[in-house]
Amino acid sequence: MSRKHAELEREFIEDLVPRTGRSLVQWMAAIQAADLTDKNAIIDWLRPQGMTFAHASWLERIHNNGGRPIYLDAAGNTLPHPAVTNAPLPPAQLPAAREPPAVAPPRPLPPPIPSARPTTPAYAPPRPPPPLAAPPAAPPSGGSVTTLLARGKGLRPLAELLLREIAAALPAATCTPTGDLVSIACPGEIGVLLIGSRELRLGLSLADAPFEGMVGRSRIPGTGPRITHMVVLSDARQVGEPLIELIRQAARCDTSA
Repeated sequence: MSRKHAELEREFIEDLVPRTGRSLVQWMAAIQAADLTDKNAIIDWLRPQGMTFAHASWLERIHNNGGRPIYLDAAGNTLPHPAVTNAPLPPAQLPAAREPPAVAPPRPLPPPIPSARPTTPAYAPPRPPPPLAAPPAAPPSGGSVTTLLARGKGLRPLAELLLREIAAALPAATCTPTGDLVSIACPGEIGVLLIGSRELRLGLSLADAPFEGMVGRSRIPGTGPRITHMVVLSDARQVGEPLIELIRQAARCDTSA
């Protein structure tokens, strides 16, 4: 065993009395008097006596070694105090054994509350968002705008956002379901919206405007030659001022006013 460990053990043992008020012999007798044999139980008992975990662990190891130092004995060294024994201390010198805290018995469960009629909640439920404007008459095959929005599934919030932005930019515009499409008129048809579960296709009447950037050639089935351009949407970040300006441009191209 290295001399370094033996010197550390010597310093630890010699420092016990100044630091704790008890010598190694007294601590060994105190552990024996507490009738503790398990390693963890000894360490847990020593910690509240003012011991750090490292010091408590070292004392436990010495106690497990028969009350004799581990490294000093192996190095052939002796200590400047009486030999360590497991002889008990006089009763006046033994620390009082700590009784485990009493556990209060569990409180009895209250009697069951008799069932009562449900009462009106004290809070008012949040108001649902206002529905989109519905057409005055039901279309022949496509159903309502709400029905078409339901086809979007996860993209339904994006479709609702787009329709709200169109209504804000063009207050006079109307959104009417026509077959599988939402027709956007102001007052004539300036665009259509095809709602799918993976993407939205916004067709616009932009005459001879160039196909560039986000704008491509219309590929929406069921539309006439008036719908010339198309924007594919799948992210709310696409619904910004450039897209709204394209919709305004389609409204300016309308000659039916």
